[in-house]
Amino acid sequence: MRGLKRILKKGGVITAQVGSYDKKPKQVDNWCKVLSKSFGNVKLSGAYIPSFDCNWNFASSIMK
Repeated sequence: MRGLKRILKKGGVITAQVGSYDKKPKQVDNWCKVLSKSFGNVKLSGAYIPSFDCNWNFASSIMK
């Protein structure tokens, strides 16, 4: 995370595919905690993927 914080400009956004809240909610929660601790904010979104029969979640944070 230090490397990302070093190269990400102010107002820059990082988005990561953090797993499926339907199948591994703990994994998604852990990623959100890491991003929140590093950047101070996190927004979780998702998209249903029929071939996987679950939602894929994406977490985004803005460098302040």
